[in-house]
Amino acid sequence: MAPTSYAEVRPVADRYKAGLPTILSLRAMSVDDAQHSIDFFTGMQYALDGSVKKKATGIFLITPAGATLDQNSLEQTLAELR
Repeated sequence: MAPTSYAEVRPVADRYKAGLPTILSLRAMSVDDAQHSIDFFTGMQYALDGSVKKKATGIFLITPAGATLDQNSLEQTLAELR
C-alpha cells in the first residue's frame, strides 16, 4: 500500500487489525507525514502486538501478531519496490 498523506493511512491500520501483513511504502508522503505515519503504526503495533520493520528507504513491513508470511512472495515484492 502506498498512501500519499497521513490522512490515507486508515486502510493500512484496518488491514493490520484484520490480521493481514502489509508492505507499506511511504515514499510518496512528505517527510512530516511519513514520520507521523511511522509513529502511528509503531504505537499501534505496541498496543496490539506485532511488528513494524524497515525493509528499505521508505518501505516498511507491518505484521500483526500471529500472522504468517510467504517469504518468497515477500522478497519478490520488496525487490520490485527497491
